[in-house]
Amino acid sequence: MKIIDEKDTLPPDLKSVVTVGNFDGVHLGHTRLIARAVGLARSRGHSSAVVTFEPHTRSILFPELSTKLLTPFAEKAVLLEKLGVDYVFRVNFDESFRQMSQEEFVGKVLSRRLGAREWVMGEGHLVGRDREGGKKNLHFAAGKYHIKVLTEPLEVAGEAPVSSTRIRGLVSEGRITDAAAMLGRPYFVLAQRAAGVKVGTKIGFPTLNFKCPESGKVIPPSGVYAAEIEIVGDVDDADCGGVNTNTQNRKLSGAMYFGDCPTYEGRDTHFEFHALSYDKSIREPEVGEPVYLWLHKYIRPDVAFQNEDALKARIAADVNQINKYFLEERL
Repeated sequence: MKIIDEKDTLPPDLKSVVTVGNFDGVHLGHTRLIARAVGLARSRGHSSAVVTFEPHTRSILFPELSTKLLTPFAEKAVLLEKLGVDYVFRVNFDESFRQMSQEEFVGKVLSRRLGAREWVMGEGHLVGRDREGGKKNLHFAAGKYHIKVLTEPLEVAGEAPVSSTRIRGLVSEGRITDAAAMLGRPYFVLAQRAAGVKVGTKIGFPTLNFKCPESGKVIPPSGVYAAEIEIVGDVDDADCGGVNTNTQNRKLSGAMYFGDCPTYEGRDTHFEFHALSYDKSIREPEVGEPVYLWLHKYIRPDVAFQNEDALKARIAADVNQINKYFLEERL
């Protein structure tokens, strides 16, 4: 997958099937659009292209609202690569771009820049300055540049469409299993390995430590989770936050703690992961190396224990519960 922006040079004969949006979370509704674009592109011998915006359009259009994201760009890039996308066009969404009309967007970005032949869009989706002109004008603009518009219905969960807003609320409340159902996968966190203080090893539950992600990401409540870690591989792509998204990786299942260890003092908020079993064929990540964390289920809230014996007993119970989850219940 290649990440591009306005300055990058593309093949002059590029033909693509595109889809456009913020794609925060890359949830089931998003993957429906992306999968169709990727499938169509492959069947026609074209490239698949995702046009996404940085920063999120909400931060410019509604600056009074929270700008925390399910997937900051580096995470979004990882998920898009896993879906088989060929190009991600990262558009700088500033006030100047906001003023672009529908026809300008279709002509300058989709047609001239990406050689779009087909455009897969969600039901009700609009682009351009204040979304003026409506769907009819958008189809006219696309037709002018010989781009066929293909509409996909909304993905529904319960009685309402799957949306990034709904999922943000679920994650913030610790309802990770419900969020995962709308995402179509566990909740994803791109984290960096950190040095630990070996308390887990001392009490019989060795852990790998990871830094808390950037402040702009939606983080679930402190506590214990059923989770997996995925060791990334080589690091060589600055556009993806230093992550090589082309590597096929293996996962370890285990217990994930997130918090500041209230039983002790002076700890920063961080992640700790204890593997249910270790696979010698999977290497341990180096300090400073990025790792993918996949949160499946919220087990319990963070609490302070009176002593290490009480902490050790509770961790043992958590590990047993999480082991049962991965054997019997996992998504």
